[in-house]
Amino acid sequence: MTMSSAFYRERKRSFTSKKQRLSRNFDRLKELTVAKSGMKGGKFLNIGKQLKDARIESGYTQEQVAEQLDVSRQTISSWENGRTFPDIVSVVSLSDIYDVSLDALIKGDEKMLEHLEESTNIVKSNKKLLFAIIANILTAIAMIGLSVIIPSNEYVLAGVFCVMVIAASFLMHQIVKRI
Repeated sequence: MTMSSAFYRERKRSFTSKKQRLSRNFDRLKELTVAKSGMKGGKFLNIGKQLKDARIESGYTQEQVAEQLDVSRQTISSWENGRTFPDIVSVVSLSDIYDVSLDALIKGDEKMLEHLEESTNIVKSNKKLLFAIIANILTAIAMIGLSVIIPSNEYVLAGVFCVMVIAASFLMHQIVKRI
């Protein structure tokens, strides 16, 4: 009987030390996560929190802001929770609506700054547009050549038409995205 009670005491001690080690590891993991998330001096530097704070301080609901920006309430929620980022036009509009400076909204948020830099990269946008134009012209030349070689087949002409519509849609998408 004493042997079994000694065994259980040892197991309990072992379990307690494992529990303490797990707790320490969990605390360390939390510290690393907070450090990676951009927390400096106890203040999170993410645009979602800044947008939410500015909205609440201005006395607006998500629905009211969404209506003014002509987006859905879920979009505002996604921005505030950090799942997605607003585009530069929306950020400027939000700063006007909330009556805060752009610096107050985006300064210090590295992810947002990277997103804005990427979304406003004109050289990259121009390359995509140029590629779309060249691809559209080459497709048109190839399709016209193919329809001349095989003039009496309606299926080929229907295929040519479909490919031309797809190419024109791709070009239109690139132009609209650039605007």
